[in-house]
Amino acid sequence: MRGLRAALAPAVMLGLMLGALHAGAAQAEPCFPGPTVKDAAYVDPSRAYGHGAVANGEWAHLRYRVDGQTVTVAPLEGVVFEGPRPLSGGCAGTVLAVESSLTKGSRVVEFDGKGKGQPVSDWIGRPHRWISLIDNVRRGEPAGERRARHYPLAIDRPHLLGDLVIYDPPSLTGGPDDRPPYPARVLYRGVSNHRLGAPDTVGGMRHCPDAPTGVVLATLDWSAVLRLDFDERQENIVRATRFEGTGPDSFAAAMACD
Repeated sequence: MRGLRAALAPAVMLGLMLGALHAGAAQAEPCFPGPTVKDAAYVDPSRAYGHGAVANGEWAHLRYRVDGQTVTVAPLEGVVFEGPRPLSGGCAGTVLAVESSLTKGSRVVEFDGKGKGQPVSDWIGRPHRWISLIDNVRRGEPAGERRARHYPLAIDRPHLLGDLVIYDPPSLTGGPDDRPPYPARVLYRGVSNHRLGAPDTVGGMRHCPDAPTGVVLATLDWSAVLRLDFDERQENIVRATRFEGTGPDSFAAAMACD
């Protein structure tokens, strides 16, 4: 298994910065002047896709606010947004969302402050196959860039395959316009963050003082909870701690700071 270079909630080659992930990280991410996304949400329920993997989780629009202005995004024809919620890219000024096609299944797309989307992942290739977002990963930018980019940590097919993946850009050189999808890099297999038919995901990121950044997930068969810890210098998962059962107490124990 290749190492974790930069992806949980983004230094592509400059060094992984997991300690600055999301709220609760040991160090706050520096925000520079620029568009800031707030209140990202899927809106307007849709019956066009008919998957039903996420209860009440298929939507006709993505909506968010950028510097006080509301941006509403409609997907391509034959596509809906799928999932409980999109992910805000924080200081990146973007939103990460899951689109699902009636013919090609799901993919992850990054939308900018004007509602323009760029694919982060390829389509899975079959309908009714879903990607479940977990969190953003922050990666540093090359010299001269003022804003970090964020890339998703996700579960590829949390009901069937159960691969913990990041979408790993080959480099951060050049502009983001019309970029190809990033290849998925598998970090761990046989895990899930969503029960089929449930309205929401479970688990998530764990941030504790003087402890590795980790992610808490269920095993794919829902027999136990796993806490996966990361070595930032080796850039890989170094430990999987198992908590029996998948009830609230097991998730709380896995998320707790020891």
